[in-house]
Amino acid sequence: MPRAAALALVHVAVAATAHADVHADNFAIYASLDRSQILDTATFELPRGSEYERVLVGTYKRRELVGQHVFLEHCTRKECFGVSLWLNAGKVEVLGVVDLDGAVVAFPDKAIYVRAFAKVSADKVAIGRPKQMKWPALVVRTVEESTENTTDRADRPVTGTRRASHLHVVSLLRKDEQHPRVFEAQVVGRGASGSGFYTTLTFEQGAGQTLEIVTSYQRTIDRALACLPPPPVVTRYRLGKERRYVAANSAPHRTGCH
Repeated sequence: MPRAAALALVHVAVAATAHADVHADNFAIYASLDRSQILDTATFELPRGSEYERVLVGTYKRRELVGQHVFLEHCTRKECFGVSLWLNAGKVEVLGVVDLDGAVVAFPDKAIYVRAFAKVSADKVAIGRPKQMKWPALVVRTVEESTENTTDRADRPVTGTRRASHLHVVSLLRKDEQHPRVFEAQVVGRGASGSGFYTTLTFEQGAGQTLEIVTSYQRTIDRALACLPPPPVVTRYRLGKERRYVAANSAPHRTGCH
């Protein structure tokens, strides 16, 4: 599966069946893989209001490469359709489904646990558990970690984990199918020395019907420096004309000691 920072869509249709491994079988077909290449799949049933029935997250092995991929699935009586979500490379974590036109809820930040080849019910996926969502949106996080050998500001060798994490909010309405990602942000970028940043997110009720997203960007500094990091930078995002969240204010990201 190729790496891609953009989110694109690919439709694949398969005959509808009803046996225990149907979701793993469908994932293999959607991903153009042999069933033996599928290491595990997780199925997340979607709440009422979604125009897809479920999310499939699969781990596969192609030659020496182990990767993950995500499909939105919609089934009729005769066939199922898989819509491919190309996200940033890394581990995929499903955080939940929120109603962007609903009441204010906490922004999900914990991955939903699911056993290999198991299914999570819709009531455990929905955030706030409304009876019917008006604009359901899937919240997904991708995480990349690698070992880094570097030096700190005091020129001392440092070995540790380099982390990068992106958050995606994806519309679950078919009218947004061509451009389903309504919001994306890198929420963690930190090296072995501790230098980097992290971003926290919250939902707030704005002037319109749709929830607004507020981010707080916090720089972190090298652990060898005996000083304070700069104060956080807060940015508010509102829904734009093309059903995408756009920044309503802007401020420079601060660096260095304070």
